[in-house]
Amino acid sequence: MELLSTMQESSIKRLLESEVAKVTGLDPSDLKTKSKTTRYPDRIRKQDNIEDKERDKSFEPSGLGSKILSVLLTYPYLSKEIEDLDNFSDFSQPEVHLMVEVASYFTDNPDNGISDLLSTLDKDSASFIGALISTHDPIDEKNAKEYLKDCLFNLRKSDSVTRIFELKEIFENGNLTEDETFELQQHLLSNIHKLEEPEKNLLKALSQKS
Repeated sequence: MELLSTMQESSIKRLLESEVAKVTGLDPSDLKTKSKTTRYPDRIRKQDNIEDKERDKSFEPSGLGSKILSVLLTYPYLSKEIEDLDNFSDFSQPEVHLMVEVASYFTDNPDNGISDLLSTLDKDSASFIGALISTHDPIDEKNAKEYLKDCLFNLRKSDSVTRIFELKEIFENGNLTEDETFELQQHLLSNIHKLEEPEKNLLKALSQKS
């Protein structure tokens, strides 16, 4: 990682592209063509068994999960900054699942590099990583940690169920701000069809408050 710290961003990008090309067999010039959404086999857990099932899901290169993934690919040591990876397990976006997989890998194998990571991934995932490296300019290292935190915060907020739980706890402590009240209302309304009675009462209380 010390080597990466002393390299220009364009040099880092070329180095990463080269590693991806070696593992995937793609020419570096072809990686950009993989920047569009990519279908991949989604892994479904049933009880104690894991089976592969083709789903009509695709990677979204502009999503928050992809932005986080781009940071981790450039600065793998920042993976240790993500302390709550399990909280992202229920997200449906494939790029978030891949982000979790990459973060877990670098956390468990801090001395390994991109080529080591890619050797553990399926070809579609490796190709998508190549696309990210080719199409995303590296974040400046001095800003990378703060950028990562912002992306993680916004990703958590995008998960309605988890965010409802967090905001509900703040509400019960009497510390909910006006903006948080509005946000909680929106999350509850977006899940109106599956709200239990306590959440319905909470929505009513918030409406009376506002």
